[in-house]
Amino acid sequence: MISFLKGKGGAGKTTTFINIATSLARKGHKVAMVDTDPQGSISNWYNESKCLFDLAETSSEKRSL
Repeated sequence: MISFLKGKGGAGKTTTFINIATSLARKGHKVAMVDTDPQGSISNWYNESKCLFDLAETSSEKRSL
């Protein structure tokens, strides 16, 4: 598991995470991204891209199942 955690926005967490995940997936590693950022930047990027890995999303919003 690799995590990128920092409260400050604009620090490059999303870009770094996407690049490392993509590189690992291209080398044949199993990759699952978990986007816990309220902005959902990785989720937005994932929805617009053809990815080699899975994305799991979480939300602090209460939702009905």
